[in-house]
Amino acid sequence: MTQLTQLRVYRPAPSPAAPPSWEWLLTPDNGQGFLEINGTLYKVTEFGFTYDNGAGGRLWKLRKADGTEYQLTQTADADLACDCPDATYRGRECKHVLAVREAYAALDRSDRLGRWLAAMETPADVCPSHSADDYRNKSHDAVPMPF
Repeated sequence: MTQLTQLRVYRPAPSPAAPPSWEWLLTPDNGQGFLEINGTLYKVTEFGFTYDNGAGGRLWKLRKADGTEYQLTQTADADLACDCPDATYRGRECKHVLAVREAYAALDRSDRLGRWLAAMETPADVCPSHSADDYRNKSHDAVPMPF
């Protein structure tokens, strides 16, 4: 009588996706913009929604020119999940998640910097005891930046 044993299949952890290159070709306005990821143009549409528990969430639809569409969802723990094949079948963060996270973080940094600079008219507004040349030559104490 032959005895069968159960085989264990070794599956290594998925390697992370390569960092994507991205560029906003049109920054989001009223929830829509155009983002290029690794040379492919996507129309980005952002939606807000509410989970059953009352927590707010976000959904991004990324649509390519050929009509292919991927959805990124902000999970309840503020992580991003994508429904593209790379994220679905490899179980890792895909280029869409990495690019959208970085692109929106850059918009946030840019917005904060813009508000901070708009509040400052001259370096003297930051520290009246230093001239603009002091700031250029870094011969002053560090000024706290908003980011």
